[in-house]
Amino acid sequence: MTGILYVTDPGVSSTAQIDNLGKFLGFHSKVSKPCLVVVAGDYSDMTDVQEHEYFQQLVRAGLSEEDAEKRIGEEKAQPGISFYRPYQPPIPQPWYAADQLYCLYSDLFRMIESNTDVPIILNPGNHDLIRPYQNAFKDSKSGRIFNPEFKVEKLNGMNVAAIPGSQERLRFVDDRTYCWKDLSLNELLRQLTQSVEEHGQLDLLLTHMPPQAYDHESLLGFGCDRTPDWNLLPSRNMITDQGPRVGYNLTRQYVQIHNPHLVLSGHIEEARHAQDGTLRAGAIDKIGASIVVNPGGFFPNWFETSPVGALIDYQDGKVQSVSFIVGEGLSSTVRS
Repeated sequence: MTGILYVTDPGVSSTAQIDNLGKFLGFHSKVSKPCLVVVAGDYSDMTDVQEHEYFQQLVRAGLSEEDAEKRIGEEKAQPGISFYRPYQPPIPQPWYAADQLYCLYSDLFRMIESNTDVPIILNPGNHDLIRPYQNAFKDSKSGRIFNPEFKVEKLNGMNVAAIPGSQERLRFVDDRTYCWKDLSLNELLRQLTQSVEEHGQLDLLLTHMPPQAYDHESLLGFGCDRTPDWNLLPSRNMITDQGPRVGYNLTRQYVQIHNPHLVLSGHIEEARHAQDGTLRAGAIDKIGASIVVNPGGFFPNWFETSPVGALIDYQDGKVQSVSFIVGEGLSSTVRS
């Protein structure tokens, strides 16, 4: 049996948030004893970094720290700003915050390594900056942390590969981020295909952007790639009023061609299912023979008051069960 403990989109910006993730991984590593731990991006919260830079700009412009905090508080209190439409500071993304993000990634990776003793797989998201992320990864010393971007690595007998980031239409597009133009991604997918041909059948494919799926392909919930309808929230019922599916067609095509047994996705932090009339985190799709899992954003999560993740039982080339984790317990289990 291969147990896979999976967390995605932690979006950390502070030591307290990193520690929170560490406690979650440490607890479930001891209780569930997984053979692999997967912690996928987005690792950083670029909006928090942006807000910090905006605060510094206001102070440099002559405001006291108290007045700068008051200004930002007033802007956050404007009509239309809510959990559903988060505050966006009125400045460009501070790409020169690379040093700050390198330290964040380094602390995060050390924390992950210290809370588990099995191989750890990473896959960055579109909020992550390429250079500080890759430098922090290279500086990892344990030898148990892997970053299989567009290549296959064999870990615990499994062929594992990763497609990081998202397509270019999303925000934070820049040649320093994990956001791809279709032509560039096609070239990288050809590189991955060559690696797959050399290694054989893919057991596990990590893809930050979930593959496009259709309603009849949902095994649990409303889809790994379905967002809420932002025009209706928060006044409408998120069970009956569903938003669009926004999965990536290129990723879907790749899944259909290579048929990985298990696909772990993220990005859509609102992935959800209904249980006894209540919305819970997590969704499962099936594209061909491939099981696609998105547990939703780690924490804070839209539908849970505790951190979320997934535990997958994978045996003999088949997903036996998927359990969604909330805090220290399980919320829903789906068996094949």
